[in-house]
Amino acid sequence: MIGLKSAGREKVNIVKKAPTILDIAKLAGVTHGTVSRVLNDKPINCREAVRKKILRIAEDLNYRPNLAAQTLKTQHHNAIGIMAYDITDAFEVDCIGALETSLVNTRYRAYWLSAGLHAARGNEDLLEKLRKLPIDGLIVLATESLVSDGELLALHAQDHIRITTMIRKIDGGHLSSVTLDNAMGIQLLVEHLIALGHQKLGFCHDTRNHQGAVIRFKTFLDL
Repeated sequence: MIGLKSAGREKVNIVKKAPTILDIAKLAGVTHGTVSRVLNDKPINCREAVRKKILRIAEDLNYRPNLAAQTLKTQHHNAIGIMAYDITDAFEVDCIGALETSLVNTRYRAYWLSAGLHAARGNEDLLEKLRKLPIDGLIVLATESLVSDGELLALHAQDHIRITTMIRKIDGGHLSSVTLDNAMGIQLLVEHLIALGHQKLGFCHDTRNHQGAVIRFKTFLDL
């Protein structure tokens, strides 16, 4: 923060530097390594009184970690990418909300990426955006109409991006996934409607033809 202070007729620039780990270490009388481990809640052999003193000084100085510096040192961004076809879609909003709730108690934050928006400029633009995201891992919600299994496998193998898919299973490779039993879901739904006395049933088919939609529609036709 830079301010101006009058000194007679002159104005003197006053620069207030953000506090650092070195500042905390000096005030606490310990090494910067000790401060770093305490603030990052890592195992350390120090007295409880020292730990509390470090935390109190950090709070008094209103210390905030320098995320850019941490990234350079650890090569970790402490961020997870969440890619959905459309992050305003009601179902995908629920999924993203649940994922963020799970991240609340971790050191990770979320980056949202609307695949449909970026893919409108070309598929290669979307893939390049994924490669440049400052993330440690990527969660992909469906979007097989935009990013193929092969492209995700290449991102994992060549760009070393950890990837997990949701509502989509990748054929081949070693990507983890969280999927739904779409066939069983449609079967239970149809049986329930028939039990209520309905005889003529319609089906609104997802025009994007993603994996889950195809399975649901085929199951409906086979019943």
